[in-house]
Amino acid sequence: MLKIVISSPSVFRKLMKFRRLRPWFPFDLSRLHQVNDESTFVFALQATRLPNGTCKTTNSLRFGELDDAICQHAANFSKPISVHDVAASDGITTVNLSDALNRHGIDHNVVFSDKFSNLYSRRLGLSRIVYDQEGPLV
Repeated sequence: MLKIVISSPSVFRKLMKFRRLRPWFPFDLSRLHQVNDESTFVFALQATRLPNGTCKTTNSLRFGELDDAICQHAANFSKPISVHDVAASDGITTVNLSDALNRHGIDHNVVFSDKFSNLYSRRLGLSRIVYDQEGPLV
C-alpha cells in the first residue's frame, strides 16, 4: 500500500475531513509538536500503525471517570502516593491523572515510561518539568 506522509498540520487537517482519504495520508509524527488542535492530534495518532498492527487512540480526558475513582481511593492514604504509567506514549493520560490528583489535594509523585524511554515529571510552581534519567529537561 502506498502512503503519503503529510508534514503540514493544516494540510493534514483538511485531508482528514475526507474519511476515504484518511488511510492514505498519515501525519509525520516528528512534526506532532506543531499540531495545535486536539482533533488533528487524535487523527495523527490514530493514523499511526505500529509494527504489531495496532494503532494509537490517545486523547485527553478519556479516563475521567477512572481518574475520579482513583482519587477517591487514594484519598484514604495518609502518605503521598507514587504513580507509574508504564506505557505513557504521549503522556496525556498521565498528565490528566496527575491533574485530577492535584484537584483532589492528593500529594503524589508521577513517573512515566514507554518502550524506549523513562521520563519523570515534577510540578514546579505553575508549570511542570519533564526530565529523563540523566536529568536534562526533555
